[in-house]
Amino acid sequence: MSREVILLSLGDQRRAQQIFESFAERTGLVIEPIAGGVRCLLPGVDREIKVVETLTDIDATWARHVALRQP
Repeated sequence: MSREVILLSLGDQRRAQQIFESFAERTGLVIEPIAGGVRCLLPGVDREIKVVETLTDIDATWARHVALRQP
């Protein structure tokens, strides 16, 4: 299991940034800027983050604005 999630901007950069910020707020994760997006370190096994569900709750069309990557 990956220990980080990478979110990359697609299309509308402003909307992608709003999604990044909402994701950090809802999950309590810290976002670290990287080229083209952000990276979030995932907590240990004691706390499960439902990444796709959270992104969908933020914006049902999130995949138009953000690409999800796991290293």
